Amino acid sequence: MLRKLLYASALFLGAGTMLFAQVERATTVRSTDVLHSLSNSQDFSSARKANPGNQVNALFDVQKNYNLTAQRGVTGGHAGVVWTGTEFWVSTWNVDSLFTYDINGNLTARFKVAGVGTPTSGVRAMTWDGTSIFAGAATTTIYEINPTTKTLVSTITAPAVVRGLAYDSLANAGAGGFWISDYDTDILLISRTGTALQSIPAAAHGLTAMYGIAIDHYSTGGPYVWAFDQGSSAGQADLRRINIATGMPDLVQHDVSTDIGSTEASSLAGGLGITWGLDSTGARSIIGVVQTSPNNRLFAYELNDFVLPAYDAVANSLNFSPPLTYVPKHLTGAFFWDMDVTNYGANDFDTLNFILNVDSAGVNLSTDTARLFNFVSGAQSNISSSAAFTPSELGVYNVTGFLNTGSQVDEDNSNDTILYDLTVTDSTLGLDNNTFESSLGIGGGAGGVLGQKFSVSSTSFASSVTFWCNSPTAGDMVSAELYTFTSSPGTMIASTGTYTFTAGDAANGVMVQLGFTSAPYQIAAGTYFVGVREYTNNVSLGYTSFNFQPNTGFAQVPPSAAWSPVETAGFEATFILRLNVLDPLFVGVPQVYKQDVFTMHPNPASNLLTVKVKDSNSSATLSMIDITGREVYSRNGIAETNTIDIHTFSEGIYFVRMILDGQVYTEKVTIAK
Repeated sequence: MLRKLLYASALFLGAGTMLFAQVERATTVRSTDVLHSLSNSQDFSSARKANPGNQVNALFDVQKNYNLTAQRGVTGGHAGVVWTGTEFWVSTWNVDSLFTYDINGNLTARFKVAGVGTPTSGVRAMTWDGTSIFAGAATTTIYEINPTTKTLVSTITAPAVVRGLAYDSLANAGAGGFWISDYDTDILLISRTGTALQSIPAAAHGLTAMYGIAIDHYSTGGPYVWAFDQGSSAGQADLRRINIATGMPDLVQHDVSTDIGSTEASSLAGGLGITWGLDSTGARSIIGVVQTSPNNRLFAYELNDFVLPAYDAVANSLNFSPPLTYVPKHLTGAFFWDMDVTNYGANDFDTLNFILNVDSAGVNLSTDTARLFNFVSGAQSNISSSAAFTPSELGVYNVTGFLNTGSQVDEDNSNDTILYDLTVTDSTLGLDNNTFESSLGIGGGAGGVLGQKFSVSSTSFASSVTFWCNSPTAGDMVSAELYTFTSSPGTMIASTGTYTFTAGDAANGVMVQLGFTSAPYQIAAGTYFVGVREYTNNVSLGYTSFNFQPNTGFAQVPPSAAWSPVETAGFEATFILRLNVLDPLFVGVPQVYKQDVFTMHPNPASNLLTVKVKDSNSSATLSMIDITGREVYSRNGIAETNTIDIHTFSEGIYFVRMILDGQVYTEKVTIAK
């Protein structure tokens, strides 16, 4: 069952990208030169925290965590946030309403400020200079608002789009100024009149989806700009700290979803600010809005100096080759894993062990250990597990990579382990983790194709395509296509019939399986592309950020016939899209519908299996073959009704094979007891 994380869909329009979602997300082109097959942050918190044992008050101690959605009574995501000393002001990005909340998170007012925003586009960022509230609305205009009268005082024209906005009282020799940003732009310091004063280049900070920003003159080693980053995929909400002197993020990073949005379906970075007066200790606070689905959250963390833990090894990513999560048994081979690790602690590690376990049904099948010696603080490295593992049976294999630091005790164990499942199937080839995060489609009513490439290691027969669609349009059609592939999709070589979405599909989403019209279609070892064709409206093809591989997902957007990688439109996506291929051992040539030759029941079966044929034939052969290719039953000559005693057979997948007049017909049966 797919876990619905983010109810969002994206539309490709021409060369650009437009998003329609319950939360506002970056639409800019993102870098494709970094690949992490499976990152730590997808399963565990990557938070860089002070150890509570070192001090009473610690960075990222949660001060406030409120659900705003239940009170606001409007659709769309909250965005900007500011604390005036007596109340929170919060905005929404897709309507021009503003809201106030008291210190306990209770809604106190909803209102509009004339001249600020439009009915369909509102404020993204807010900041406070002690007298006025300043707002940015994803344009080059900064609005000054009187918080008492709730009226527009004046405007400032900025030299760039303002999505992130932070007032800096120390800027411009004490005259004050604003730090401004957009998703992946330079972070600029401007004067109160809009003159550019300083820049943190985008090439230095490297963030591609910033939303809110805040200025920090309080933490040791600063000043810093904090950025609330949506990351490179759907559903991220990471706090990053950028040293203004270097322009680069440091080791301080916190995934807000781990403790603020953990009960929600998805978390996405929104507005940000730094203030004080939210608790009795007098501590300063990092405040922000998480654009979660279904509920938006207002949070406050304690702002305190980051204390580097004495010992902390971090598992950054687990890289696996081949990068498959579903593989048919006849295509299985050796799998290899390695891990990228970092020493985030203040001290060196004498020895660091990377341990790779493969388990199935609670039984350990493989354990391998690699070591790093004299691993210094701040260092990054890749440690490989040299042993290969080849799955031998159908089923789910639990792959776990974890770090062991021996006698030097790691102070944060939450970031030491990464795990995922490798599933060996009878026919399914896939790259996803069966976890729906968001969806993509092609707008404009002109149709188009979305999909990704698959590699087949030996001759197989392509039978069908399976894919998940989230909230498609009822009455729309969809089909699938198989293409050759070099550096991009080439010639279409097979296609399926169409499927028409129902009202139930539109409401609940649907997993569609479509067979090729010429199925099973023989394909040689090589690389192919599977595309899902959209005819009119958005098919909302589901995807996950898990196991993203650059230059594997492509889109063809009319009227252009060119193919473009989906990451060039800002999506580092692995589609929930699978190619189903059959082992040649169990495929008859020429292909004839097996139900025209024989039928069998029941399926699944436990004691007796009945095979019925249209005509008896003394020269025909009936047999059963297990998943390893071993013949477990055979008889020459068949009657119209044939009974096979299977009560001694082990549970699993078998194939009933009939050879008739020189042709081979095969059908799959499951034995379950």
